[in-house]
Amino acid sequence: MSSRFIADEKGQEFEPFRMLIAAVMALVVLMIIIGAINYFNGLRVNVSKQRFYDGLENAVRQPNGQPFKIENLQFLRGDAFSAKGLGNIMGLPEGCVSFVDKGTPAVEVGPSSATILQEMIGEVIAVCSPGTTCEVECEITIQPAEP
Repeated sequence: MSSRFIADEKGQEFEPFRMLIAAVMALVVLMIIIGAINYFNGLRVNVSKQRFYDGLENAVRQPNGQPFKIENLQFLRGDAFSAKGLGNIMGLPEGCVSFVDKGTPAVEVGPSSATILQEMIGEVIAVCSPGTTCEVECEITIQPAEP
């Protein structure tokens, strides 16, 4: 009887270590899942920005004065776009790109820049037309997506 009692004590002494190992394994799995979520969210933002830039280039290629809409774009809080930077991407001088302020609280629009104030799924409307001082002039509107 006493030998059985000793065997049970050793089994019970090992139980906290089993729980510790299980907790560490659960933490490792949780960290892997969080890392995957962050990776895919970053990938979604990068793909969205590339679609934004490609859409602006397409709008410049067809300067007909008609709105060119780029939908379902992921914007992060603090994203900032300048007329000079977008002009470089679009192949236009700084003075040929301007932003339109639609009064959206999620986007702060200045004379030559736009800043995203909160994370959002949005859309960009680019209206490019032949200009007088520029070969092509573009007006860019950034706004939340319509529901």
